[in-house]
Amino acid sequence: DVAALKAALLAIPTRSGFAGDGMCLSQDHLGNGPDLGYRTDEVARKFPAIDAQYLSSRGWVNGSDDDPNRTWILGLNWLTLVGEPFLSRMGGVASITDGLPSEITWEKGNETVLFQIGDRPITGEAGLDDALLPLYFELGARLQPPGDVTPSRKYPRPVFVNTLQDEGVDWDRRFY
Repeated sequence: DVAALKAALLAIPTRSGFAGDGMCLSQDHLGNGPDLGYRTDEVARKFPAIDAQYLSSRGWVNGSDDDPNRTWILGLNWLTLVGEPFLSRMGGVASITDGLPSEITWEKGNETVLFQIGDRPITGEAGLDDALLPLYFELGARLQPPGDVTPSRKYPRPVFVNTLQDEGVDWDRRFY
């Protein structure tokens, strides 16, 4: 029930959030290394619209919630929730929504805006839903942080377990 989900998300006072398809990762899954024969980051690159992070890696640097250089929205997916202080830092709702393609809808709650890309989540796999993936880049271009701030190489956060820092930053910025 997408309508009920969206209503519930809009009722939650939050800074940012998203929903869509994701990988089910247990906290003890290493997900990396040649001896394991499986690399989380390789799977994620094949399916760029799928969330591939552990919950413990979801946040930014503790204690820097109000530092615009060190914190930003948590990511972008099929449903993307953006609240304050990010809405103001992006110039307000109109600066994000003016001229959006009709396939990207949005609803305003009391404290947040909920963006929806298409009628269902996609994986981003090449050859499937190719017409929808550019919409993720369109919304990402409007939600990206100003300049080379978080996510950045100066202020990285862990994304994939045991991955190289630059790969994690590239993944965080993939739709920007």
